[in-house]
Amino acid sequence: MNEHVALRPSEAGYDTDFFEWSMQQAELLRAGRLDLVDRENIAEEIEGLGNSDKRQVATRMARVIEHLLKLRFSTAQDPRTDWRVSATYQRQDIELIFEDSPSLRARRDDSLPRAWKMGVNLARKGLSEEVAALAQIDLIAADPIFTVDQILDDEFFPGD
Repeated sequence: MNEHVALRPSEAGYDTDFFEWSMQQAELLRAGRLDLVDRENIAEEIEGLGNSDKRQVATRMARVIEHLLKLRFSTAQDPRTDWRVSATYQRQDIELIFEDSPSLRARRDDSLPRAWKMGVNLARKGLSEEVAALAQIDLIAADPIFTVDQILDDEFFPGD
């Protein structure tokens, strides 16, 4: 460790140079200099890291929902394989997040309301030229028609 860096006061603060601040804070922590660390901002950043994984689960669930809705309501044939592949990819990424943050698996249902709303909006935009599909999506838009288990199940696709 480079002690002169860890122990010298930095002119860069949390709000002025995040990279420099984060490097200094890491060195202070490694040196055991808890008296010099920026506790409040470190705590805020750690919380932000956890919330980032939670947002990623919701965002990826939304993409799965988008494609499941397209598979369920669209009459288009060509993009169906792409929708299935995309849903599978998102499901695998969600699983990786759960492996890194197992407590999120227990909270996965918490992501459904937000993910459902985003997924419906994405499906509406993607199917904007399919009037019949949009009408069907509008009928089910308020309440999820897929369970979290179905959304995360690599084998589940509407119509199979």
